Amino acid sequence: METTLEHPPETSIDDPNPPGNSDHGLATNLDGVDSPENPRSSDHDLLEELESLRGSYQALQSKSSAMEENLLMFQQQRDAAISRQAERTEAIDELSRERDSLRSKIDQFEASLEEKQMEFAKRVEEEVIEKEYLKKELEVSRKRIEELESDKKVISEFLGKNLNSIRSVKENLVKLIEGLDDEKVVIDRVDDASSELELEEEFRVFQGEIGTLLNLATESSSKLSEYKEARKKEKRELESSVVSLTEENRDINNLLRVALVEKEAVEKSLNKLKGNSDQKRVALLQFAERGLQRVGFGFMMGGAPTGNNEQAVESSAASTTSTTASKSDGSESEEEVVSLVCSVSFAMNLTFGVNLCCFNLWNLILLCLVD
Repeated sequence: METTLEHPPETSIDDPNPPGNSDHGLATNLDGVDSPENPRSSDHDLLEELESLRGSYQALQSKSSAMEENLLMFQQQRDAAISRQAERTEAIDELSRERDSLRSKIDQFEASLEEKQMEFAKRVEEEVIEKEYLKKELEVSRKRIEELESDKKVISEFLGKNLNSIRSVKENLVKLIEGLDDEKVVIDRVDDASSELELEEEFRVFQGEIGTLLNLATESSSKLSEYKEARKKEKRELESSVVSLTEENRDINNLLRVALVEKEAVEKSLNKLKGNSDQKRVALLQFAERGLQRVGFGFMMGGAPTGNNEQAVESSAASTTSTTASKSDGSESEEEVVSLVCSVSFAMNLTFGVNLCCFNLWNLILLCLVD
């Protein structure tokens, strides 16, 4: 704030009455009015004093105006200072509010920082715990991997052994199918040239072999069913053959039985006949004809043949007739007896062969049933 110093009114050196002693001058002047000695000097003094007072008044007015200007300036300065003070106060308040806001933010930041630090410390602790857990899990996983590798090795060996077994079974099935059907079976062979295959590749090869084995098993089952049907059909045919052979055996037994009866009758007749050999031969042929007719052969003396058996009997009779005609009468009867014995022996051998064939057929049927 600006200040001004008031200067005292100027006083003249020659002035006998300074401004401070104006009353005293006035008194002296008043006292000297009545003296006629100094009328001019007193007026002169009064004028001078008046002039002095006027000057002082003017000086005072100028000083008063200056002081008013100074006061106005001081008021303006005061108002400016007050406004500046208000602005400063407002700025201070604003700064205080900002300070308080910053302090609250700092407090919040410190609290958040402390919370973050605690959270970070907790997270670090959790990460340490998790790291230890991961170390343990890694160790367990390493052991598990070692166990899996050992299991993989065992599985690989197991698959290799099973592959060999499957291939041997497959070869046996192929042989079985070829034996049942008499056809060459073509199978797909998996290339396993590499000694060390991956486990997935080994599983793929194993699955391929299993699929091939299943196909071969299905085919062998169908072939076996066909073979069983064929054996059943063959069995039925063999049973019918056995039945027919049994009937033939029964017929042959009947034939032999009749031949033995006729043989005894011929022997008795030959013993009774004492005549020539023609009568013996005719009687023998008649007995043979009756015996053959009893068992179903259509043999007629001098007639046409009626079948294969009749052709055989006729050829036998013709050969017997030619043989007996070429020899003497004494030996004809003996040769006819020998021929009859040979026929009986042939029939007995035929019966034995039929029985043996029936026995073999029966054994074959039993084998089919066992299969």
